[in-house]
Amino acid sequence: MSLTRKSKKVGASPANPKVILCKEHGIQLLFYCETCEQLICLYCTTTQHSGHNHETVTNMAEKQREELRKMAATVEKMITGLSEAHEKIEKMMKEIRQLGVEVDKQIDEHYDGVIRKLKEQKEDLKKQVHVSVSQKVKAVTTQLEEVEFIQAEVLSFKELNDALEKSSDQEVLSVKKQL
Repeated sequence: MSLTRKSKKVGASPANPKVILCKEHGIQLLFYCETCEQLICLYCTTTQHSGHNHETVTNMAEKQREELRKMAATVEKMITGLSEAHEKIEKMMKEIRQLGVEVDKQIDEHYDGVIRKLKEQKEDLKKQVHVSVSQKVKAVTTQLEEVEFIQAEVLSFKELNDALEKSSDQEVLSVKKQL
């Protein structure tokens, strides 16, 4: 016991590591001063902590345990709530991803249809252009043939006229029926 009194440390006694002794008086701390929020011994309750609110360590520890139980229950509820929130968020993320895949598919289908229609319109327009070009080429070819025919006739007449310029009167009159 003299070893404990000489050390005068707040802490465990060498004989019993769970027993904490008063730094001032060297005896076990059996009370708790609620005013100062610290452990005290029987002598401290009548000296420097007189007039303060005191409670036995056992009663105070039970109150603390009860408070910790309440806190643990609150924490448990929070954990449950957070777990539920976590599950809901994961479900929402899954739904959002699925929705994204569905929307991507709808976009692809829509634009594939639009592209298909545009290609059909493109081919229809090309056919219309080819038909129109063919008709116009045919019409112009007919006109060209007519112009070439007339041109050949006119050229033939000019050659005949040039030849008749150098011909005799009888030769000029003999071609009169051909003109």
